[in-house]
Amino acid sequence: MRILTLVAALSVVAAVQPATAQAPTDELPAQPPAQQTPEAAPDQNVTVINIVRLEDLPPQLKSVVETKLHETSANDLRELQASIQSSPAAMTMLAQNGLNVTQVVAAAVDPTGILTLVIQDTA
Repeated sequence: MRILTLVAALSVVAAVQPATAQAPTDELPAQPPAQQTPEAAPDQNVTVINIVRLEDLPPQLKSVVETKLHETSANDLRELQASIQSSPAAMTMLAQNGLNVTQVVAAAVDPTGILTLVIQDTA
């Protein structure tokens, strides 16, 4: 499934300084995070939710994400957004930041429970 490819390609996103986030924990992952889809990580496993704007990613990472986005079908993107929508914590975080689920274009969850949502501002 292309979502899994997209999420795997975004493993670096979890380590990027978020533009907007809940208070981060003092612990940092000791190894590169293994990624999974948000639907495989229910709210009880999510400890922190980071929101990163696609526009704020470092150029090299932004290029990788944009390439993967071009390869992702509209249906795959809707499935990702539906899985985010089923997470009350993620929806609350998006709402608190004046965002909605349709702006989420990528997501990654690391083993420590950090969910990173990549959003794209609409014009």
